[in-house]
Amino acid sequence: HALVGPSGSGKSTLAAVLLGFIEPNMGEVLVTAADGVHRLSEINIDAWRSLIAWQPQEPKFPIGTVAEILRHAKPMASDQELIDSLMRVDLDTADLSHGLVTELGTIHQKLSIGQLRKIALARALLKDAPLIILDEPTASVDDISEGKIAQLLSAEAKRGTMILLISHRELMIDASTQVTRFGLMV
Repeated sequence: HALVGPSGSGKSTLAAVLLGFIEPNMGEVLVTAADGVHRLSEINIDAWRSLIAWQPQEPKFPIGTVAEILRHAKPMASDQELIDSLMRVDLDTADLSHGLVTELGTIHQKLSIGQLRKIALARALLKDAPLIILDEPTASVDDISEGKIAQLLSAEAKRGTMILLISHRELMIDASTQVTRFGLMV
């Protein structure tokens, strides 16, 4: 499902509400589960977040290697699983200065925002969560990478993963099965 609208229309705010980072100042979020409908405000936030993988618009990482950052999502992942997860999002470890042991979160970090977004996307997909929230996952990546990522997300959705995509990119919007357009409320 794609959320589309102009900057400032509330797309990222909705993601923050769904993640429990902020509470809505009006209205409520209802979650339908097998046992009925629940208010998000009444659900244990840690249990809720365990069901969600998230890629923020501007990924920031704690100090650690690419491997350590990816293993936050899947602690027992082998190096090969990590390499494969990066390849799925069109990031070759050969493009990282020190492969899986490339340091992130430091002032010396030399990765582009596109590479950081790909690492964050790989981490989100590694979690194997039933809901993935992606905020501009293909901004700052080239057209070839964007096409590969669009195909990957389409395959994930067909597997049954619910993907909430916030994007301005036409290819990503066109690949979505549903689109909700946000407008500014005046």
